[in-house]
Amino acid sequence: MEPNINSYSEISNSNYNKIKNLLLDQTVPIDFKSQLIDLLKDHSFKPPIAQLIETGMVSVLIDLKSHFSPDEKTILNILWIITNILTGNESDIDYVIKEKGIEYILEYIPNDNKEIVHQAVWGLSNIAGQSAFHRDLVLKLNVLDKIFQYFKEETDLPILKTLAWFICNLSRGYPLVDYELLQPFVGYLKYLWMFCVEEELLSYFLWSLSYISEINSKSVGDLINSNLIQNVVNMQFPFIKTNQKFMDPFLRILANVVSQVEASTWFVINLGILDKLVPFLEHSLLFIRKETAFIFSKIATGSEMQVKKVINLPNILEKIQMILTDDDIKVKTECVYILTNLISHKLSGVGEKLSQTNGLMQVFLNIYKYFNHSAEIQKNLLESYKLYYQYLKEYGGLEKKIAFKQILKDFYEENIEQLDVEDEIKSDSDSDLEKMNDLRVED
Repeated sequence: MEPNINSYSEISNSNYNKIKNLLLDQTVPIDFKSQLIDLLKDHSFKPPIAQLIETGMVSVLIDLKSHFSPDEKTILNILWIITNILTGNESDIDYVIKEKGIEYILEYIPNDNKEIVHQAVWGLSNIAGQSAFHRDLVLKLNVLDKIFQYFKEETDLPILKTLAWFICNLSRGYPLVDYELLQPFVGYLKYLWMFCVEEELLSYFLWSLSYISEINSKSVGDLINSNLIQNVVNMQFPFIKTNQKFMDPFLRILANVVSQVEASTWFVINLGILDKLVPFLEHSLLFIRKETAFIFSKIATGSEMQVKKVINLPNILEKIQMILTDDDIKVKTECVYILTNLISHKLSGVGEKLSQTNGLMQVFLNIYKYFNHSAEIQKNLLESYKLYYQYLKEYGGLEKKIAFKQILKDFYEENIEQLDVEDEIKSDSDSDLEKMNDLRVED
C-alpha cells in the first residue's frame, strides 16, 4: 500500500526514523522517496544535524543510489543535505567522512549539471574549512584540478563566490598549508579577480591573498608575479580604505609581504602605498592601528634605504608619538619596535628627524614602565635611549641635549641604575651648562 503522501510533512518534522524506514523500504515508490528527500532538503535550511546523525540518515541517503537511479533534483537535494551537515562541528564532519560522504561527493565531480558540481564543491569547502587536518585531506584528494578546470570560464556569481571561498578555506589554518599542494590552484585567483567588484567575492579574495602571502617567500613571489597584489592596491584601495571589513585582510597581505625577504619589502615600498597608510596609525579600530604599525616596524628592520623611506614619510613620527600613548599594549609594542628599529640603524637622517620632533622622546621614555613583562623590549628601549642621546649631541643642538639629559637623568633615578650613558651625562654636564650660559649671555 502506498504511503499517504499528504502526511510526509508531519513525519519529517516529528520522526526522522520513520523517514529513514520509508527510504529503506523497497516497496515505497521512488517518486515518494524523492519527495521525502526534497522535504528533508527544505527542512535542512536550519539543519537538524543531531537528528540526521542519530538516525543514521547520511548512510541511508548515500546508499540510495544502489537501489535506484536518482534524478538530478534528488542528487542535488542529497548533496545539499550532506553539505548542511558539514556546517556542523568537527565530530559532525568526521561522521560524514566515516560514512563515505567524501566518496559520494567526488562521484559528482565533474558532472553535466554544474549545479550538482557547485553543491559538491560547497561540501568539500565545508570540510576544508574545519581544520588544518581537514584542509590537507581535501587538498590531497586529487580532484581540485578537475574542479578549477570545470569552472575555468564560469561567470555565474554565486558559483564564483563559492570557488573563492573554497580557495580561502584551502589556504588558511595552522600549521600553514604545504604550498606545493596549493600552488597549482593559486592561478585561478587571477580569473576570480575579474569579478571582484562584488563585495563578498572581494572579501574571500582578499582573505585568500592574506593566507597565501603568509606561507613563504615562494608564495609571496607567485602573488607578486601574478600582479594580484598590485591590482588590489592600484584598483581597489580607494574602496577598501573606506570599508573596515576589507582593511583587515588587506593590511595582513602587506604585513606578510614585508615580513618575507628584502625584495618583497621593496615591492611594497614601490607600490607607493606607505604614505597612504600613515593615517591608519590613529584609526579608531585597534586591529587597523596594530597591523599598520607592524608594517612600518618590519620595514624599519630593513636596509638603510628602506629605513629612510619610513623616516621621510610625512608626519610619521608625529603619528607614532601620538599612538605611543595608546591604551592597547600591542599597539604600543609595535610603535616601540618602529622607533627602536629606526634608531638602531644610527643614520644621520634618522637622528635629525627624531631630534626635530618635539616631545617624542619624553613619550618614548615614559613607555618604559609599560614593559615590565618583557626584559627584551626594555633592553632595546635602554639601548635606544643611549643612541638617541648620541644623536642629540650631534644633531639636536645644545639646548635640546641638556633638556633631554635632565629628563633622562630623572628617568634613570626613577627606573634603573644600569646604563653607561649615565656616567657620560655626569662627566659632560658642567661643560654643557657653561656653554648654555655663554649662549644666553651672548643673546
